[in-house]
Amino acid sequence: MAIILDGVLSEKALRTVAGDDVYERGEGHVEAVCVHSLAVGGATATVGGGGPCDVHLFWYDDVVTGVCTCPCFSDRGFCEHMVAVGLAILDDIRDGVVIPGPPSGVPVAPPAPDGSEPLRGARSLTVIRRFLYPDEAARYARSIERFLDGLESFPADCGGADGAAPALLYIATRLRAQLKTRIDDSGGRVTRACQRAIDLYARACREGRPNGVRLGRWLAKFRLASPGWPNVALNDFLPALGGKGVAAYRRVVDAAAEQTEAQGDHPGFELRSMLLELADYDGDVDRAVELLSQEEHPRYAAIIERLLAAGRRDEAVAHLDRAVAESRIGAVVPDPRDTDDPYWVQPGRAVDLYLEAGRGGDAFGFARDLFHSNPRPATLDFLLATAERLGCREEELDSALAWIDGQDWRTGDTAIVLALHLGDVDGAWAAADRWGVDRVWASLADVEPQPRPDDAIELYRRDVERTLLKAGRPSARRAAAGAVRMRLIAAAADARDGGGRVEALAAWVGGLREAHRRRPTVGQEFDREGL
Repeated sequence: MAIILDGVLSEKALRTVAGDDVYERGEGHVEAVCVHSLAVGGATATVGGGGPCDVHLFWYDDVVTGVCTCPCFSDRGFCEHMVAVGLAILDDIRDGVVIPGPPSGVPVAPPAPDGSEPLRGARSLTVIRRFLYPDEAARYARSIERFLDGLESFPADCGGADGAAPALLYIATRLRAQLKTRIDDSGGRVTRACQRAIDLYARACREGRPNGVRLGRWLAKFRLASPGWPNVALNDFLPALGGKGVAAYRRVVDAAAEQTEAQGDHPGFELRSMLLELADYDGDVDRAVELLSQEEHPRYAAIIERLLAAGRRDEAVAHLDRAVAESRIGAVVPDPRDTDDPYWVQPGRAVDLYLEAGRGGDAFGFARDLFHSNPRPATLDFLLATAERLGCREEELDSALAWIDGQDWRTGDTAIVLALHLGDVDGAWAAADRWGVDRVWASLADVEPQPRPDDAIELYRRDVERTLLKAGRPSARRAAAGAVRMRLIAAAADARDGGGRVEALAAWVGGLREAHRRRPTVGQEFDREGL
């Protein structure tokens, strides 16, 4: 797209006055340009690089001229740095950083209203001319956040909500574009600043007096072009849109959906979300369920809650049955970030729905299957809690223990963990005797009071000797810590029922030190622990 500033400055004009060679060299300096001021017919800037140059560029009456402090200027009268400044200004126009002024001779419009100052500040603040790496991105984000701090209260001297809105919108759109190609935002700070800007813009629209129709069209187009951030929802703008604004928004969304359908494609994530929001706005539950079912995996949790809210409980439970059959069930102890995940039904919610529907047997079977598929303390507790609601906790505990005992475990770790969770230390040791112990040996050995101290000491002895097979101070330090734990177990057992475990341990430690006498780190770490 050809850009002509003030009716004079353009890429063609720069190439004509500079010549092809100088113009091409100037293209290589654009990223180093820092524009200090820009007015009708002129600009001042600094061009970095090997030796920074100050440039004053002027354009008027079909003439592009200027001055530069570099040595080449005095030789040729128009240098590559002047070309770079002109190209940088034209780039900023394409990106929306500056707005082309009127051609020369055209009367300048009166000053803009109060909102112009924040907008000028936003434009100036978001100019970057090269790729930003993580540390630079963090500093950039901090400057944006400080600017947003000043606008957050929508100060009256900036025009209130209506005056702050253009600057907030500019920052959000500018950052979104920059995040695609010009910023390594590994720390996520620029993304968070972008999200904050759009959130503040939504609030400014709600508190201000925007044109609802224009806002609706913009919102739809902004979201359809979304790369995945920032998060924007129709509900955030509903109070500002009004009926006409929502209608304008709907027209754009429906047109995009029709185009997608004509191409034989399914709606993308953002378009589907927009259609879903409109269905919720209309109260069209069937349309919402249809949209939520279009993906490879239906969003069962969201479907169920919408059907329940509409009083269609039987359909909700039918979808729950499908979710269970397809194993679309969340974790018994979910990550807090996943509690509102629309794809996965939470186990507690599933049991509640089955019980409310009078299907106690299905609730029981569901909880039992969860435990059998992933036997661990959380699923056992969930099973027993479900059984307690049905008045058969003790019977189900006996059944669970019988199931554990009837499995052919590769190691006894699962049975040991479950037994220790139930406080059955003897049962845990019995499982270790029957199936062996692997990763959970320390949990078994550290039980207090320890009914089998000699076996616990033996578990630690094996670990210490295995640890010392690897050289290095970390191994020596870990072995010394294990030996200290052995001494504590031995001392507690001797105090309880007598015996010479502490003396035997001291002799074993002495032999161990002798065996590793050529490894000074072993002796040093054992000395540190008083062994």
